Amino acid sequence: MKEKIGGFLATLRDVKQRRHRVLYRSCVENFLQRKKTRKQEGQFEDFFDFLKNIWKEANIIQLYKTVLMRYRRRELTAKKEAWLMMKEQKNGLPDILSKREIEHLLEVIVKPTEYLILSLAYGAWLKVSEVVHLQVADLDLAWWKILIKWKWKEERYVPMPKRIQQQLQKHVEEKQLDDYVFPGRKWAKLTPRSIQYIFKKNLKKSQIAKKISINALRHSFAVHLLEQWVDIHYIKRLLWHKNIRTTQIYKKLVSEPISNILSPL
Repeated sequence: MKEKIGGFLATLRDVKQRRHRVLYRSCVENFLQRKKTRKQEGQFEDFFDFLKNIWKEANIIQLYKTVLMRYRRRELTAKKEAWLMMKEQKNGLPDILSKREIEHLLEVIVKPTEYLILSLAYGAWLKVSEVVHLQVADLDLAWWKILIKWKWKEERYVPMPKRIQQQLQKHVEEKQLDDYVFPGRKWAKLTPRSIQYIFKKNLKKSQIAKKISINALRHSFAVHLLEQWVDIHYIKRLLWHKNIRTTQIYKKLVSEPISNILSPL
């Protein structure tokens, strides 16, 4: 229970005052305790009915609803994240591309837009949905950063890959701020299926014989950072994982040779 509550509180970046965090902790503790003792009545809807019977104050009921809705969204996100990892796993590990394979994949791309899309998916560790929803206003061309807007109004900045900075700036110079960076037909955004097709087409052209999806670029990025001795907690924040155990899966894929490890003596 402590681990669940601690993980939830760690995601509440907008709740800074101590008394508010204490209230949030209390609400979740009461819900989990009720769920533990009475499984049927411990679910969210039944728990709200239980609250209405013991408290008549509308503001208390609303507080519990606000806190528990955020808690439920956090739990669902963690489950979906784990499910997506398992979906692409083979023998318990996700498939990835080596650095050499990544370079070869990018070399065979002919169309500049496709090159930018796959470069961002790997070099800025973006999910397909994040590439799809990327707008010109999200690009900070002064500091070379990209604003990623996620569900439930959460946001984060990621650095723009140095190799494509000038090319990306030229790509959007005639677009409006509310335009999509990669529009589809009639200036609507591309679909995830379109981006998956772009990846599969160029993967086939590169003659890389691996049955993988575009998510392999994101997985590969994490492994390549670990091979460069980047701290795993920093990678967790970059990939926006809720649980460090999700990030630790990549440690099993690191292929750094032992000859590169220096003795402390």
